[in-house]
Amino acid sequence: MERTPPDPQCAPKPFNTSIAVSEAESVLLLKTILTDEEGNFAVNLVPGRYVLHAKGGSVFPSCVPITIEVVADAFAHADIHCDTGIR
Repeated sequence: MERTPPDPQCAPKPFNTSIAVSEAESVLLLKTILTDEEGNFAVNLVPGRYVLHAKGGSVFPSCVPITIEVVADAFAHADIHCDTGIR
């Protein structure tokens, strides 16, 4: 639940964590990458569909895995959102 007007203390913030990368049709872990302090990351992948799962905490933050499509000669953009549980 967000307040109106929004509370600046509850604004989205970067999260430094690791991200597990697997093929979309498999549970086999391909790579684990680390984000920088601003939550940014980059990884080289061949064209295909992948699932990115950011590691959260033991309970929170809880991060929802996302599926991305990588095409040849292009960058794929991914925003991963994690819920802190703070309401």
